Amino acid sequence: MKRVPLTVGVFLVCLALMMYIVLPAAWAEAGAPQQAIVVYATGMISTVDEPMKEYLVDEALRLAEERGVPLIVVLDTYGGYLDAAWSIGDAFLEAKVPVIGFVKSKALSAGIIILLPMHVVALTPYAIVGASQPIIYNPATGTMQFVNESKIVNPVVQKAVSYARARGRNETAARLFVTKNLVLTGEEAVKAGVADLI
Repeated sequence: MKRVPLTVGVFLVCLALMMYIVLPAAWAEAGAPQQAIVVYATGMISTVDEPMKEYLVDEALRLAEERGVPLIVVLDTYGGYLDAAWSIGDAFLEAKVPVIGFVKSKALSAGIIILLPMHVVALTPYAIVGASQPIIYNPATGTMQFVNESKIVNPVVQKAVSYARARGRNETAARLFVTKNLVLTGEEAVKAGVADLI
C-alpha cells in the first residue's frame, strides 16, 4: 500500500476534519445533507467501556448507517475493558459505512483494539498506539496485575490479529501489541502498515 508523505498526510487529515466538522454545521443551517457523523472519544468519555460502546455503536454508528454517511471517530484513550473493546471492534468491522479513526495523542491497550478494524486510520506523527497486554485492576486497592495466562492472552491476540487481517494491516504488529506491549508512534505505525496516514 502506498503511504502518503507526512506534510501531505497532515494537510489531508486537517482538510478532511474541517470538511466534516465545520462545514456540516453551516450546511445544516442551509438544509444541505450531512456529510459525516463525527464523534469524540476523548476526555471524560475516553475509557473503552460500556458507555463508550453505547455512544460509538448504539448511537453514532447507527445514525451514520441510517444516513449512509461515514463515521469519524476522534480517539484519545489509555484503554479500558476487553468486552467493550470487542463489541466496538466487531461493530466497526461489520459497519455498513466507512469508519475513520483519527488519533491525535494516544490509542493504547483497548484503544488499539478498536482502532484496528476501522476502515481508515490516521495518526499525528507524535501519536502513540499499542501496549495491549491484558491487566486485572483491583479498584479496592488501586493495584493492577499483568495477565500472562494463555487462556486469556491468546484470545486477545487472535482478536487483534483477525481485525488487522480483515483490514490488511500488519498482523505481526497486532500480535506484538498484546504479547510484547509494542508501542508505535504515528510515523512508525504508518511505516509498519498499522495505520494509513499521518
